[in-house]
Amino acid sequence: MEQIKTTKIVFDYKIAGRQIALFRGAISSLAGRDDVFHNHSADGVNYRYPKIQYKTTEGDLATILGINEGAEALTTFIGDQQEISATIGKERKLLKIKSITTTQHELNATSTCIYKIASWLPLNSGNYKEYMAKTSLAERIAMLESILKGNILSFAKGVGVFFESRIECFITDLDHAKIVKYKNVDLMEFDAQFRTNVSLPPYIGLGKLVSLGHGTIIPKHK
Repeated sequence: MEQIKTTKIVFDYKIAGRQIALFRGAISSLAGRDDVFHNHSADGVNYRYPKIQYKTTEGDLATILGINEGAEALTTFIGDQQEISATIGKERKLLKIKSITTTQHELNATSTCIYKIASWLPLNSGNYKEYMAKTSLAERIAMLESILKGNILSFAKGVGVFFESRIECFITDLDHAKIVKYKNVDLMEFDAQFRTNVSLPPYIGLGKLVSLGHGTIIPKHK
């Protein structure tokens, strides 16, 4: 069983989904050269799983989630501060810390767990065409289940975990998709509920653009 450390910092400051990129820019600017905060390097983008993720929780409150080394970097960055001053877009804001929660989570294949996933982006330009070519809802859900399973395995690989047993993933509820735009590209976004035999840390992201709050999962009681 692998222990995954997460640190979640919630600020007493509301932001809209479209402002998360500005929020990330503000924090990464304060953090300086530590590329774990922005997932970039001198050579360009790091295509590893992001260990620091920016999102909203608790009714649109600005939130940062650190995972493993990201949790350590986030704790060091915050230190004993109760608030931080950051420029979000063109406005200087004082962000008061509402809560800091650090947990250890056992990432393993276990009994069935149920999660909600919000603003999930499973499709790229290639498999979007394949998805739209499916003629039945059952075929589309089966394809999304396969992608979600791959997202779970990608997360696990990103934190150095490889499962010996077979991973299962079933979508039990799927909201109508909506189109969101990222860098002038239209992406199909879903909210869903799924069950899996993997115990996942709460609030991590799965799929694309998880560093900007997409694909955040929340455990749901059985």
